Amino acid sequence: MDTQLKLHGRQLYRYLDLDLTRMVHVLGMASENLVSLEEGLRRTIEASSPIESVFPAELVSEKCAFIELHLTNRCNLRCKWCSYASSNKNQHIKFSDLGKVAALQPEEILIVGGGEPTLFRDCHKGFGDVILELKRLLPAVRLRLITNGTFIPAGEWHRYVDEVSVSLDSFSNKIFLRDKGVNVFEKVWRNIFEGYVNKSSVKHIRVTAIYQKDNIYNT
Repeated sequence: MDTQLKLHGRQLYRYLDLDLTRMVHVLGMASENLVSLEEGLRRTIEASSPIESVFPAELVSEKCAFIELHLTNRCNLRCKWCSYASSNKNQHIKFSDLGKVAALQPEEILIVGGGEPTLFRDCHKGFGDVILELKRLLPAVRLRLITNGTFIPAGEWHRYVDEVSVSLDSFSNKIFLRDKGVNVFEKVWRNIFEGYVNKSSVKHIRVTAIYQKDNIYNT
C-alpha cells in the first residue's frame, strides 16, 4: 500500500506509510537523526505507543506545519497522465490511523490523492467522517481538499474545510473526455457552481488545471 503522508516541519520532510509496507523516507534533516526518526515512527505505529515515548525529544518538539494526506487509491476517472493508474484501487488509509496523524499536531492538512479522496471508504466510514474526526482531534487545524469534483459527499463536512481545489484540467467536454476518459465534464461544472459555490460553506474555492503541450495554448 502506498498511502502516504508528507510531513513538512522547519527541518523535516518525510513520507510515512501507515501500513508499513513502505517505510519512511526523510529529507532535509541532520544525518544523525535519520535512524532514530525511522525507528521511532516504526515503533509508534507497530505498538500504538504515545509519540513522546519513542521519538527523540528534539523531533517531538519540532512543529509539524503541513501534512499531505492520501486517503485512497480509488478513483472514478482515467486521467492519461496519472501516475497511480497501476496502483491497487482498494488501498486506503485506515480510519483508526487518523489518531496517529493527529499525534503529529500539524497546523495544516492537505487531503489529496492518487485516487479521489471523496470516494474514501473504510468499513462504514466515509470521507465526511474523516473530516469530522480530524477536526475533533485537531480543532485548530486548517483543512484543504484537492478533488476531481465528480462527487460531493453528503453531510456537513464542508463547514470544516477551509479550501477546495477542483482539478478540472480541461475546459471543454471533448478535451475532458480525451484526457480523463469519462464523460462527466458538465457534471463537474455543476458541482463547482451548484455544490461548492452556491451551497457549501467553503470560503476558498479554486479551479485548477494541469498544463501540458496539448492544452497550454487553449486554456
